[in-house]
Amino acid sequence: MIGMAFGLGFILGPASAGQKARAGWRAGICASNFVLAFFILEGKPATRSERAASRPKLAQWRHTLAVPKLGLLIITVLLAT
Repeated sequence: MIGMAFGLGFILGPASAGQKARAGWRAGICASNFVLAFFILEGKPATRSERAASRPKLAQWRHTLAVPKLGLLIITVLLAT
């Protein structure tokens, strides 16, 4: 019985959340997040990867948010959630 309720939650949960968000302002933020990600992010990853520099957590956040495209997307996600 618990497994069935768990499965129905996976099926009905996103549908009911979508219906609730359709009329609200959160849907607009989510849609803008999708559009920004679609047009701003590059399609292919770099062919050569480099090891990230080791930094303290606060310095790493400052460094990450200083990248204009990435900072905008992170702030949009934080506002959407």
